[in-house]
Amino acid sequence: MRALPLTLLALLAIGPAPAPAQSGEADKTTALFAAVRAARAEGRYGMLLRQFRADEPTLGEHHEAGAKPATAAYRGTRDIPAGYWVWQRPYWFVFRDGPDHVAQDRNWGPEAACGMPNTPAPGDHVTAWATRGQDDPGEWLLLEYLEPVRLAAIEIHETYRPGAIASIAIFTPQGDELELWSNPAVGPSRQDGNVLRVDLPVGFVIERVKLYLASERVPSWNEIDAVGLRDLKGAMHWASRAAASSTFAERDAPVQGAPAKAAAIPRAAAAPQPAEAALQARIAELEATVQRLQAEVARLKAAARR
Repeated sequence: MRALPLTLLALLAIGPAPAPAQSGEADKTTALFAAVRAARAEGRYGMLLRQFRADEPTLGEHHEAGAKPATAAYRGTRDIPAGYWVWQRPYWFVFRDGPDHVAQDRNWGPEAACGMPNTPAPGDHVTAWATRGQDDPGEWLLLEYLEPVRLAAIEIHETYRPGAIASIAIFTPQGDELELWSNPAVGPSRQDGNVLRVDLPVGFVIERVKLYLASERVPSWNEIDAVGLRDLKGAMHWASRAAASSTFAERDAPVQGAPAKAAAIPRAAAAPQPAEAALQARIAELEATVQRLQAEVARLKAAARR
């Protein structure tokens, strides 16, 4: 679903902190977030991937339809990801995590971007999210928060090769994706790490944020350790769940008994880092090429002696 541009925000915004005259709008927003909680069926369903309105006259207030594959189109909504479908009138909710879900804690997994920042220093560390490939286009990170936040600012902790964040989008309680910020100057930073702070005075009430990266414009892996939402009272909220377009965890073998994100895994005890693994692979390729050349030289020398 394509994000709506910033120019439409004034028409679609939930608005700033409600005054008494806006209490009806605030009640509506509260009811919409209550629908999400009802759809989760007392915690049976976790990370929300998609929400869309539909007409289902044969269904009651709540219906759990089970896991479904990615769907090209359904009742006018397109490109629905694979997941667990739950009907909570008048919306379908598609969750990544179903009743049998087991929480993961993988090196470089998107879950590494949950919670407070814990990467010990700028650099290539397993405690931050990394994409599967170094410079693939179309990468994104979706984050979910425990409670609705009336947003004042977003704080993104970029801990390796910063500068690749191209845009930031949020989701309204109705499930609409809105682009709040875009970066016209995507490119490598002179800093090893960076905290990107974006002030957003519109005052949306949100539970989900999506970051889009232009990784192809900032060489190597562009790692993110944490994404905080600052509310209008100054309190910071950290993500509780995350999903991503890809992750290096798909290439890195899971670590059995890995500690929780609150404690960083020492570099010496970790599997090869993404940049380090790429370098090792390149060395292996060059060594194989040298061996082939040596064999060819030996063959030619032997032929010349004959």
